[in-house]
Amino acid sequence: MSKKNYKEYRAIAALLFVGLLTGSNHGSAGSTNTGISNSTGAIEMFSYKPLDGIDIENLLATDARVKEEFVAKQPGYINRYTTVSKDGTVFVFVHWDSMKSVRASQAKAMEDPLMGEYMGMMNQDTLVFHNLTVKQ
Repeated sequence: MSKKNYKEYRAIAALLFVGLLTGSNHGSAGSTNTGISNSTGAIEMFSYKPLDGIDIENLLATDARVKEEFVAKQPGYINRYTTVSKDGTVFVFVHWDSMKSVRASQAKAMEDPLMGEYMGMMNQDTLVFHNLTVKQ
């Protein structure tokens, strides 16, 4: 990742993280968690560039399907944000109730056909993952 992309990644991460700390829950039905300010949790962050020839609107439509049809149905899911930088790098931030939930979702993702389709749109050489535990 270039220095410019890293700075942009950190800026986006900081803004979204503040939103996670203070924002309302848009997560799974029945969830009462309004953020991570009163609890521990985990943030799954990843970034990537689409493969050459992948239309960004098509990719974002697939990303939205991933959120609704896979990620939001996983135990421990709280919220998910996706944004695209000026250079076309896609950043995804997922708020979970625990690192255990992150790992369980990632294990299930390896077997899910929709996740396979989504991963197939990513330039794997640019994929960067971070799983972070949040503690007070």
